[in-house]
Amino acid sequence: RDGDYALNDLAAVRATPFEVQRDFTGHTDRDIVSTTFLASHTGPNLVLSNAMGFVNWKTFDATDLDYSVMPLATRDNQEEAKQFSDEIRIASQPSFLIKLGGNRTFKWQAGTLFFTQNYDQTAVNTFAPFVVSEFVAVPVAQTSPQAALDDFGVGVYGQGTVSFGNRVDVSPGVRYDHQRRKANITTSFAPPIAPGTLVDETRSFDDVSPQVA
Repeated sequence: RDGDYALNDLAAVRATPFEVQRDFTGHTDRDIVSTTFLASHTGPNLVLSNAMGFVNWKTFDATDLDYSVMPLATRDNQEEAKQFSDEIRIASQPSFLIKLGGNRTFKWQAGTLFFTQNYDQTAVNTFAPFVVSEFVAVPVAQTSPQAALDDFGVGVYGQGTVSFGNRVDVSPGVRYDHQRRKANITTSFAPPIAPGTLVDETRSFDDVSPQVA
């Protein structure tokens, strides 16, 4: 529960560093819920672990958009995001090394990661009559933007380590990631003094990341 933005015209701040001008008292309200669940099991040869997390946050803020004592423009902004992730990993027991012959031993780990994120925003700039144009004699509400962003991702990875005695370790590994991102973003005016815009796109990304150490 916070006050208005600490924003102002830079020249005005330099002239009077501790003064701002407002005709509208804004505020910022934010709520956050976050939790993590961890579980693990150690067997004679394997270690299994799971890390799951969830975050939900939402915010609402309102501010004087013209930073003056004139009632010219205000902005209302609402945002909400939900994030969920889960990682499952299986690995050889640290005390259980696979013998490869001679002084060589082997240990390994593998896992998968899954996540989703959903983000929504609605921001409205409200302008007084004649601010947008000298020919517009009514208040104008500009929605910029109304947005819904949805992300989904999954990754899998594996890594092994060959130890040559106590002096040299060789660790090759590889990870594959897939991510899908969807965006629906609109801007509009009320009354419709200008055409709105729409972005409705879905794109996918894939990547393979090898490594050796």
